[in-house]
Amino acid sequence: MVTSSPFQQEVLIVGAGISGLSLAVALKQRGIGSVIFEATSAPGGNMRTVQLGNYRFDTGPNSLLANASTYQFLADIGAIDQLVPPAAVSKKRFILLEGKPRLLPSSPLALIFSNFFSWQTKWRILTEFFRKNKGEEKESLANFVRRRFSAEVVEKVLKPFVAGIYAGDAEALLVSEAFPQLVEYEQQYGSVLRGLVKAGAKQRRRSYSFQKGMQTLAHLLAQKVTVHYNRPVASLERTKQGFQLAFASGECLHVKKVVLALPAYQVAKLLSRAYPEMATTLAKVSYPPLCVVHTAFEKNKVGYLPNGFGLLHPPMEGTFIAGSIWSSCVFPDSCPPSEVLFTNFVGGAMFAQHAMLPQEEIVKKVVEELRRIYRITAPATVTYLTRWEKSIPQYDQHITAAKHVAATLRKEGIICHSNWVHGISLADCITASIELAKKWE
Repeated sequence: MVTSSPFQQEVLIVGAGISGLSLAVALKQRGIGSVIFEATSAPGGNMRTVQLGNYRFDTGPNSLLANASTYQFLADIGAIDQLVPPAAVSKKRFILLEGKPRLLPSSPLALIFSNFFSWQTKWRILTEFFRKNKGEEKESLANFVRRRFSAEVVEKVLKPFVAGIYAGDAEALLVSEAFPQLVEYEQQYGSVLRGLVKAGAKQRRRSYSFQKGMQTLAHLLAQKVTVHYNRPVASLERTKQGFQLAFASGECLHVKKVVLALPAYQVAKLLSRAYPEMATTLAKVSYPPLCVVHTAFEKNKVGYLPNGFGLLHPPMEGTFIAGSIWSSCVFPDSCPPSEVLFTNFVGGAMFAQHAMLPQEEIVKKVVEELRRIYRITAPATVTYLTRWEKSIPQYDQHITAAKHVAATLRKEGIICHSNWVHGISLADCITASIELAKKWE
């Protein structure tokens, strides 16, 4: 059945994740109406918060790193009084080396006097300001850092860092896509470190969560706009006037322009008939599986008490866990004060097979590994596993072609607005929404 719709004169957005929601709000701030159709019963996409008694688990993004424009956006939606900054101790980051947590040096002086890196690597880092080499056009992130710094930095820091941020493999990600600013620093300043110093002086960013967890942000945004839940779109077809959206219910909607705030694989499915070649390209964007395992232990049973943001595990350590956020240190109200809460990550691009094991086996391996590393003498008081079969889009060789497809579709009237297009962080999504709303025609 084809029905006429009262929403034809408004911007139609498919998907109520952070990209779709923030775009709808940014459009509203400019006097432009919109309506969002969401397949599920709740806003936020992968941004989920679970409250289990006195425990609060963020099963997707754990914080928002806000710059000035993002902070102003939060102020405009009335979110400032609900922001929760992390504890000061979270500035300390740790890396697992030889089975033990080691503090990552956070300043040049700390680097020099620590034994975290060899003297050869220290020298390579301190002399990066004067290095004049250049990389290939499609250089991997790992090769870039080896060239500018050293292989030791790649193995000890970069690989666990990328696994933690992207659930990715530094050998596969393209530096020009994943961290284009590093290439810009090299080209503009002749040095990554010099560029970081200058950029840091220009713009400071702060990390925040919310009083009731990260999904608070999704609910705040959703309250500002019109969202229709449980309305999955089944297909998109071209017509003489524009496009026809067919819903799973059998209802159809005719529009001239549509925003697809969806993962690349979902866009590929919708466009499989209208744009089969483009759909094939989008379907190649990788979203590796990832498990988020929350575990808590009695504090007085923990031999090594966490005191920082978290612990990253370099692949060379051979651990099952890719890394852990020390949630009870960063946000103390996330669990009872007498306990320690870990948010652990399993799987990702390098160890996808780990994330596909049975739930009981994953939890068992995580608890055993935590007890060994932190010298814990008691069982976990609580465990909670969330499995994301498709987690974070990988900015590897396939993402460039996918972005070309997005640019082509935009000329057709299909706007792809998601983290595979404009960056994976929440701040990237909000910033892209603000910019798109400014240019909306």
